[in-house]
Amino acid sequence: MTEALSALTTLPTIRRGFVALGFAVTVLTACSGDSTAPPTPSDIQIVSGDNQTWFAGYALPNPLVVVVKDASGKGIPDVRVNWSVNGDGTFAADQSITNADGEATANYTLGTGTGSQLVTAEVNETVIKQIFTITSGTGWPNMTSIVHFDGSTWSPSLKSNVPGFIKLTAIWGSAANDIFAIGTACGEPTRFHFDGTTWGTPQSCTGGSFFEFQGMWGNSGADIFATYKSTLPPSTNTGVEHYNGQTWASSYSTACSFCAPSLRGVWSRSSSDAISVGDGGKILHYDGTNWNPETSGTTNDLLAVWGSGSNVFAVGAAGTVLYNNGSGWIAQSSGTSSALKAVWGASPTDVFAVGQNGVILHYNGTSWTANSSGTTEDLNAVWGSSGNAVFAVGNKSTIRFYNGSTWASQPAGALIDLRGVWGASPTNVFAVGIPLPPQ
Repeated sequence: MTEALSALTTLPTIRRGFVALGFAVTVLTACSGDSTAPPTPSDIQIVSGDNQTWFAGYALPNPLVVVVKDASGKGIPDVRVNWSVNGDGTFAADQSITNADGEATANYTLGTGTGSQLVTAEVNETVIKQIFTITSGTGWPNMTSIVHFDGSTWSPSLKSNVPGFIKLTAIWGSAANDIFAIGTACGEPTRFHFDGTTWGTPQSCTGGSFFEFQGMWGNSGADIFATYKSTLPPSTNTGVEHYNGQTWASSYSTACSFCAPSLRGVWSRSSSDAISVGDGGKILHYDGTNWNPETSGTTNDLLAVWGSGSNVFAVGAAGTVLYNNGSGWIAQSSGTSSALKAVWGASPTDVFAVGQNGVILHYNGTSWTANSSGTTEDLNAVWGSSGNAVFAVGNKSTIRFYNGSTWASQPAGALIDLRGVWGASPTNVFAVGIPLPPQ
């Protein structure tokens, strides 16, 4: 530096001034380092997370990710991205900073409403933005619709992460690897088949016709009857579907306006001999061609039917029990005014009926007597492998097991209102129902 100053003093005065100025700029630049303006955001694009469908009130399973780019298409780091929504959803943070690749991430929790929610990602103080479309549906993650008993414990067998409820109302099988479960999803009919390993994939909800399966019974995997009700105000349609091993088809159907008829239960001896019962004491007998009405002698709603050979029992509202041995329907005294929702027997002289407020009745071939169930929850279905191994299931995950002398509680292993039960053996039993919200 000393030599440079000495050389400078030997130059003419004016020239020395220009050289000195240039020298000073050079020195300042060398001391302060290079200074480059940050790239200007030119574009923002969605990377992932768009078009998700999830449950109202729950955090999306996948984050929302955008990338901020400059005019050359290169990602820009350290850019602030603002997040907003047109509803009541919330973010873990309303702002995020792009990483080295120019990507910014937001974790979003859906609002309480259902339908589309528009999420906007915007670069601060610019008009550069992108909009995510997120769909909010009803329900909650891991909704259980089927539980299984292995002889020791009950545990979930079918869970759904599809928004919209899968409501299963009946189950029946011909073997451990040939089981059918039916119900509704978003008002549309839903049918599952268990092949011994899986139930198949739950369907997505597309809206529907207020369809409700009511009951089911079969003689084989290629001969199954199921009752249903479908309401499209002001009209109501009810009927019976039959499965022939390949397809489900209508076997009987009737409709009316400004009324609510419904066939509830069904039981069959064969593909040409079935009985269905329903509201207002309605009883229909199928002869292989037609469903013919039979005189029930009651106007009470009949909710379920079961038989063995020529002996058939129908149960329903106000403790109604009807019996038919082939000579017509006669009323039996049940000793209760509670609605009886299901009936099953090991034989015509060993029959169980269950229903409202935890009522359980047993028929010994002569009379019906009450059993102590240990619950006041409604019991909606009953099935057993024998008279000494009987399962009754009901609301709020209620399961009761009968060992021939007493009814004991069994934990369901899931939050579910149980509607149907069937098993291949006392150590291989399935129960279906309507998921309950987390508590």
